[in-house]
Amino acid sequence: MQYIKYYAQEGIPITHVGFLNEPDYVVDYSNMQISLNAQEATSFIPTLYNTLKSNGINSVKIACCDAVGWGSQQTYTTNLVNAGMTQYLGVITSHSYSKDPVYLGQTSLPKWNTEAGTGGSYRLVTTWYSNGALNEGFTWAQKLADAMVNAQLSAYLYWEGYETNQQQSGSHLIDSADGNTITISGIFWAFAMWSRHIRPGATRIQVSGTIASVIIGAFQNTDGSIVAVLTNSGSSEQSSKININGFTAGSAAAWVTANGKNFASTSAAISGGAVTVSVPAKGVVTVKITKGSGSTTSAIITTSTRLGTSTTRAATTTARTSTASGSGGTCAALYGQCGGNGYTGPTCCASGSSCKFSNDYYSQCL
Repeated sequence: MQYIKYYAQEGIPITHVGFLNEPDYVVDYSNMQISLNAQEATSFIPTLYNTLKSNGINSVKIACCDAVGWGSQQTYTTNLVNAGMTQYLGVITSHSYSKDPVYLGQTSLPKWNTEAGTGGSYRLVTTWYSNGALNEGFTWAQKLADAMVNAQLSAYLYWEGYETNQQQSGSHLIDSADGNTITISGIFWAFAMWSRHIRPGATRIQVSGTIASVIIGAFQNTDGSIVAVLTNSGSSEQSSKININGFTAGSAAAWVTANGKNFASTSAAISGGAVTVSVPAKGVVTVKITKGSGSTTSAIITTSTRLGTSTTRAATTTARTSTASGSGGTCAALYGQCGGNGYTGPTCCASGSSCKFSNDYYSQCL
């Protein structure tokens, strides 16, 4: 508790505290292993929670359990939920060394990947894509897209940001041989595509429609802007036409990272209220769209494709139609949203439909 207070005195507020590090990792030195049923964690979490409260530290949230990989964390999470621990926790955390992030539907708590890196004998390289090696940028672009979209994480941290003269290791993003000239890894640009325009406090937006080999994630910032990240693992360029129901695009800007391009400006054309961008093979495009007149505060993105050789499905999405807040008042119309993390609209549905769970962030009247 005093450690947290010392930081606060220096103007550095601690927001989260964890009491474990890789509790599923067997080592020959002092360690902090727990059982897979998480019984040691479930015994301690209420004590830590109550100690924070008794010390007047009410804003600090508890994180658990920083496993080596998401396989063990999935098991820990199930047991934490079954033991009623989510009332004390603020975030579920794991590393991704033994297993990449997976979707944990047991709880709506935020999920963070708190440690990742190349490890082993991989060097720091500036390569974006060559053969899919673990130290290449696009390898991590795919990892991030899968984690942020399919596993629905809300944070992803790499092992280290900066080292001096340590280019034999790929487990940091920037290196300087002389403390002056810097070498920026390809992996750095994969993180930039998500972090530069999706800002803290952003909320996830449902995306409907598919483009072959492209993972699409979208978020709305607190300033109302919408940011979409499109990751193309295919061998051909794809074009995405982005329609945002309930949101009129006032302006759009886009950036691309691919071989020979590091967060370079690229075309984002607006026509008929839709934004069209091209995503190169083995590339990532980030699109930031700001509001025009007549926009509402929530949106659903739909996408379709016009270029490339792959077959895609046309988008068939209906905008949110909630007209009341909370669980009272008018019920949501057919196809309207009726639930989800952070949602404050009606939870009942119009006659003839019922609220169906889609994911932690979206339930719909069907």
